[in-house]
Amino acid sequence: MKRCLPGQRNAALRWHQHIGGLCERSGLEAFPGAPTILRHCDLSRRMFVNIHVDDILVVGQRDYVLNKFVPCLENKYEISTQVIAKPGDELHFLKRRMTLLSDSRLLIQTHHKHVQQMCDVLGLNKALQRKKSPGHAEMDQCDLSGEISPQDAKAFRTCVGVLLYLAADLPHCQHVVRHLATYSTQPTVRSMLVLKHLVGYLAAHEDVCISLKFKGRSDGIFHQYDLPPGESAMEVYTDSDWASDKDKRRSVSCVVIFWSGMMLYSASRTQKLVSLSSAEAELYACSSG
Repeated sequence: MKRCLPGQRNAALRWHQHIGGLCERSGLEAFPGAPTILRHCDLSRRMFVNIHVDDILVVGQRDYVLNKFVPCLENKYEISTQVIAKPGDELHFLKRRMTLLSDSRLLIQTHHKHVQQMCDVLGLNKALQRKKSPGHAEMDQCDLSGEISPQDAKAFRTCVGVLLYLAADLPHCQHVVRHLATYSTQPTVRSMLVLKHLVGYLAAHEDVCISLKFKGRSDGIFHQYDLPPGESAMEVYTDSDWASDKDKRRSVSCVVIFWSGMMLYSASRTQKLVSLSSAEAELYACSSG
């Protein structure tokens, strides 16, 4: 740490090389193009590792992980471990709580402190929020309201930054978060109203979260696929909202990617071009997906 402080130009690189070398000596190899995702060279062990600076998520055979891999880390670092082995167990990774239920369903919940932080910044009483939907009714209408004060603009940008961090775990709110992000440079009175509406919804629905359950390699969302042995079903769903931006007439694309019935990724994005028809907007959304 002391040698890396001046400029901090290569601290991250040196740390990655150090922890990566330790993983290689433990029999792990990185995926091409994704150096922070590793798997065991012996594929029969079915062990995978996700490294995020000093937070490490490991999936594999419990005996091998706890008796081989963890001791290798303990020889170099002072670490703490959390294990999901049976229903009711939970662990925390990147400020997310992962809980295993009795039906083999995995819940991924964001930390409650993020919503409380936004309520404090906006001056909202968390216990009094009763919003039933993420989006405000006037969100897509032309915004003729004026700009807000610099102090309120600072609070607006703070909350939008938190929402962008949480967006990956809030697929039902991504459309509204995308809308609010477009106002980061010049927040308006109405955009602040939309922000307070979304934060009020999150405060009232903290139990709504991502739920993952493996259905089977050939199982999709709506039907089963006839696949060769060893192949898995990956589905990509896209849609577009043609010219939803009443000011700039730009459309919105959305994409959701599923693997064996489990959601891997979702996003809501404003299209960079102005689509002249709904078919063109759908094509851009499909290409994005």
